[in-house]
Amino acid sequence: MVTKFEVLPNEILIQCFEHLNALDLFYSFDQLNYRFNYIIRHIPLYVNLEGDINKSIFDQFCNQTLLNPQIKDEVYALNLPSFKDNNPAGLRTKMFLSIFLLEEFMNVQKLKTNADVNLIPMGTQSSHFSSKSTLEFSITSFYKLRALYMSCLSYTLCQSYNFGNIFAQVITSTHNIG
Repeated sequence: MVTKFEVLPNEILIQCFEHLNALDLFYSFDQLNYRFNYIIRHIPLYVNLEGDINKSIFDQFCNQTLLNPQIKDEVYALNLPSFKDNNPAGLRTKMFLSIFLLEEFMNVQKLKTNADVNLIPMGTQSSHFSSKSTLEFSITSFYKLRALYMSCLSYTLCQSYNFGNIFAQVITSTHNIG
């Protein structure tokens, strides 16, 4: 039986799907049929690890991303909550970064975190939480980055970076992505 939702043109589905968290999108539409499988693997994806996310939904998305590495190429925005106080969202971020390196998401245009950020030199293994719950990564790995939202940046390393040479515009804010 075909529902009215399934007869919508791809353009409308894509516009709707682009507003959903990638984890929920894959949970709801992955393996539904060939058309939906194709669409959700070829649209810009927003991965938001904040909020109330069921562990099975998180695990399913990570497994699908491991099995289909091209999914990482579609991620345009990441929201990585802080690991402080062992909150569930921060624990998801820690698990996510134990599975994937941030550098694997080469097309990220928007990155948001409320973790303390420590920018590290290019070529250094990054995208992990240090023992102090600080997210460490090399910003030069993200040549498409257009917006960086963070709550705290390590002042010492900030002095050593010339942000004008790294990318044209950095927006430091705690506003939501999207």
